[in-house]
Amino acid sequence: TTTQGLGSNTVYGVYASGSTIYAATSGGLSTSTNGGTSFTNYTTADGLGNDGVKGAYASGSTVYAGTWGGVSISAPAAPSSDPTQWITHVQALPLSATGSCTDVQDTDYAYGTGLTGGWTRAWEPWVNTNLDADGNRIGGWACTRTLINKGGQNWMLG
Repeated sequence: TTTQGLGSNTVYGVYASGSTIYAATSGGLSTSTNGGTSFTNYTTADGLGNDGVKGAYASGSTVYAGTWGGVSISAPAAPSSDPTQWITHVQALPLSATGSCTDVQDTDYAYGTGLTGGWTRAWEPWVNTNLDADGNRIGGWACTRTLINKGGQNWMLG
């Protein structure tokens, strides 16, 4: 529970690797190394893409957290409070007139990563094309993709 340090009592998933327990919660990624007696919680303040974590996985010294803001990756054996260890970047642009993301020119948005593809169609609240009856924007379709950095110039598609 939150009394033991979980980020939230809403837990979406649990993963155990060795003696470490990873709990994906609506309030961050919580880890325990003492069988769940206590947890340390990691959030956007620690560099996660979003506090809402839907799943977690560890492989060797790398921890993966699937958040509402994309996949966040930590190179240390446990999540780090150093934000440079958790880097995700969601690229998004309005949907083109064709209604497809296949015509996105990757070279315009690669930021030196050399990555191509990975674009998906998603509903985004910041797109101004649709308004409610009071004139408030309610979002629209966009092309998005998530880039992940494991340090230096090593970007990959999420």
